[in-house]
Parts: sequence; structure tokens; C-alpha cells
Amino acid sequence: MPTAPPPVQALPAAPDPNDRTTFNNRAYPWSLAQAQLRTDLTALAANVFNNAVEAEASATTATAQAAAAIAAVGAPMWVAGTYAVGVVVWSPADLQSYRRRTSGASAIDPQLDATGWTRISGGDPVPQYLIHNTGVI
Repeated sequence: MPTAPPPVQALPAAPDPNDRTTFNNRAYPWSLAQAQLRTDLTALAANVFNNAVEAEASATTATAQAAAAIAAVGAPMWVAGTYAVGVVVWSPADLQSYRRRTSGASAIDPQLDATGWTRISGGDPVPQYLIHNTGVI
């Protein structure tokens, strides 16, 4: 889960080379604050990087899930036969969509054949039933 960025402490007033009356009083605290600023900015950069890595992983997952959803829409009902790897069908037993894991004959409903099929849909089976039997979503 993305995390909020860590705080970056404000720097004290910077020394102004044109103001000799405050320059020395401001220079030392300002220069000491640079070490903390470096630490804060390093933590901030790490936070941004980690959130970006997580966002990229989420985008990859979403892309795969979208492809599975597209493949499942309009999939034919499973019947005993020969299927290639990656073919998507829906099971008449549970009305869920399954993707073929291995090429070859399929004589067992996908719901009962975890070796040959992997379930790619879930939840309420009514939408699958409506898609395949009435054409209505």
C-alpha cells in the first residue's frame, strides 16, 4: 500500500551575503541544517521510489486482470474436447470462467480439473450466465 511521504524539516533563514549584520548569526544554523535536509530528502526520495514501484506492480496486475476479463467475455461453454493452452471457457457446473493450463483432451469439467484449468472469474455467477445465455450483461 502506498505510504505518505515523510516530512522535510524547514531550513532556518538563509544567510544573506548582502546583510553583514545577520550573516554570521544565520550562517551556522543554516549550514548545520543541511545534514538534516540531506537525510530528509533521501527518505523522501526512497518513499517516492517505493510508491512508484508499487504503482508499477499494481498497473501490471491490473493489465493482466483486464486481459483475463476481456478473454472471458464471450467465452464458449465447456464441453469435452481438445483445448489449447490459454483457451477460456465457462463451466456449466458453476458458471465461472476457466483458462486452459495445458494442451490436450479435457473430459472433466474445469471446475473439477485444477490440473488442466485455472479459474479466472469469481463472485456472483449470474453475470456469466446472462452473458452466455441471453447476451445481456
